[in-house]
Amino acid sequence: MAGANAYAGGFIGNDLVLPKRQPKQPTVEVEEPQLLKIETTAQARPFAQPIIKPKSRISRLFSLRTAGLFVAMLLSSYLLLSTIAVVNHSNALASLSSATASLQQRVSDNLHHQPAYVSLPAYSVAVENSHLKNDISNIKEQSVVINFSFASTSPSSAQLSGWITTSAGPKAGTTLLSVNTVAVTKYLTSMVRLYDQSSSNEVIANLANGTSQVISNGSNGITYSGVSKASKQLVTQLLTANGVNVSLVGTIVPYKTIVTNKP
Repeated sequence: MAGANAYAGGFIGNDLVLPKRQPKQPTVEVEEPQLLKIETTAQARPFAQPIIKPKSRISRLFSLRTAGLFVAMLLSSYLLLSTIAVVNHSNALASLSSATASLQQRVSDNLHHQPAYVSLPAYSVAVENSHLKNDISNIKEQSVVINFSFASTSPSSAQLSGWITTSAGPKAGTTLLSVNTVAVTKYLTSMVRLYDQSSSNEVIANLANGTSQVISNGSNGITYSGVSKASKQLVTQLLTANGVNVSLVGTIVPYKTIVTNKP
């Protein structure tokens, strides 16, 4: 009992004995786990369904009117574009017609104010009558040279004059000068025949004594071609009065050797 009182405190005799203090125990605060609360509903909320209301008569009429207006706009646009295309085509034709008229007027002015030749049909030119005599003189007095392989020749002024024909011009006060292509071709063909040379055969004779003797010497020939090309060049350039120089192609024809026996 004395031990118990001493532990609890009290009086021992006349002395006051204080009770012993219990050592203070550290306190540990433990947080209680918080549970995640998930609220659930008894049933899932259904998705919202679109509400389709039937179109009223007024709405249908409005839709038809809108479609009609759209079609009308398309037709109007098409008609507008077609009109623009027709107008542009008409303007283009008018411009072309104006340009053609302007070109014809310039040609006419040149014909009246200049002695220049105006291109017409092949191998033909139109000149003013006031310049006709001088132009024909220039044509027949120009230099025209026909070249062969080993020679050349020139037609006379009279021959050149014979190649030119005259007829009424395309408008009043003009004359059409043309080249007689048949006459030019005929002249060139005659020159080819004149300058063509036949080859001459070489003849060798074997004599009875075993020797040989040249009876005649051989010589090469030459033949010319290209008359058609030369004729076209000549008639194309003749009316310019600037001179013409054409060439014919010559081909060598080699001679042959002939051997005979002579008693």
